[in-house]
Amino acid sequence: MNVLIYFSPKIFEFYGFTGTKPQLLSTLTVGLVNVLSTIVAIILVDKVGIKPILYFCFTIMAIGIALLSLILYTRTLHFIQFLSIFSLLIFVAGFAMSAGPIIWILCAEIQQLYGR
Repeated sequence: MNVLIYFSPKIFEFYGFTGTKPQLLSTLTVGLVNVLSTIVAIILVDKVGIKPILYFCFTIMAIGIALLSLILYTRTLHFIQFLSIFSLLIFVAGFAMSAGPIIWILCAEIQQLYGR
């Protein structure tokens, strides 16, 4: 995920977004989806529970990466730019709702403090 965010402008250049402004706007979109999805995960984790969120969002991540792989493999679609960004945003949203924040909760539950 860190590589995805760090190299977002290069990734979007590979997708066909030429120029600095479209690449940075796409990178801003990735960051915005990341932040908003993390906020949603923080709200949902107490209501729904950790396991259902992890199962659902890992499935979403797999669908996003599989769709992105299919798009990059075929490269025959005219609207490949926006479809590839959409699949990348699906992956980012899935990560930001599961593996990003919830793994830290699991670590805290596994290694509890001694004072309890």
